[in-house]
Amino acid sequence: MLTLCVLCTINATALDSDHVITEDELWAAVEQGLADVTYEKIDLTTLSADELSKDVNLQILLDKINDSVPYTTNHATATRPTAYRTTINYAGDEACYTSIPTIYFTVVDVGTSSSASIATEFKVNEAITVNNKPNNLWNNAIRYRNVRATMGCGVNSEFTNAVSVSGQANDLNPVDIKALFQLVTSLSDYTTLKAISSALSVINFPSSSPYTITKNVTGSTPTRAVGAKFNNKNVLFDTGDFFRMDSSLSTSNSKLQRNVLTCAMTKWTYDVYFGLGATAPTYSNDTLSSNLNYRVNV
Repeated sequence: MLTLCVLCTINATALDSDHVITEDELWAAVEQGLADVTYEKIDLTTLSADELSKDVNLQILLDKINDSVPYTTNHATATRPTAYRTTINYAGDEACYTSIPTIYFTVVDVGTSSSASIATEFKVNEAITVNNKPNNLWNNAIRYRNVRATMGCGVNSEFTNAVSVSGQANDLNPVDIKALFQLVTSLSDYTTLKAISSALSVINFPSSSPYTITKNVTGSTPTRAVGAKFNNKNVLFDTGDFFRMDSSLSTSNSKLQRNVLTCAMTKWTYDVYFGLGATAPTYSNDTLSSNLNYRVNV
């Protein structure tokens, strides 16, 4: 399935055939309405191996994703089966911007009396070609904003340490990566992925709360799910840009059955903006989720 939205189609005056288009020239043409701009949301599952092999940008992206799989005790990787793309044609030159977000989810087996780390990460993978040749010098035109992360744990498990966020975005100092936090407490375990997913779906982020780097997990009722909404000023667009949320899990009751296999889940929600100066998202509330198994009361 290929959804294609054409913004504008305007004939442009050809430049000198020996001229190499610059990034500034291209975006000046876009701002002046002189370029042809298309937006695409490509369903990768519908492409054949031959189609994928002929797409330079997709090949670059898939190689990047395959090279960055983490190696941990329990890990899961989820790549959205959708590629976001902006193509700009001006005066015989073509610039193609493509991006695929990926999430990484890790949970360490939880001991009887010790805590274990749990973390989720949303990472940008992008590629640019100019006249079908890779270009690593230009900034990517596809941006991710209004990014929200959630995590939920399974049987006989609870979040016990502070929830924190980190990342790399828009050349910001790491201390400027901040978020609104929300905790979900429950006296009952979440015994299925469906139950965890339901808990994650009710997480919201009151705008009156301050943006911070950490949120303490306190209270007498166990915390079963956590969420963070990153500051909308923090924009992801280049390869290597990422948001991350970390916390720790503990065994709720060490007197219960030992070495139990259970599950955890993470879900990310985000808006996609096309164009360097875009003020409104082209796609809102797109999601990417993953789950994995881990052992508790080990």
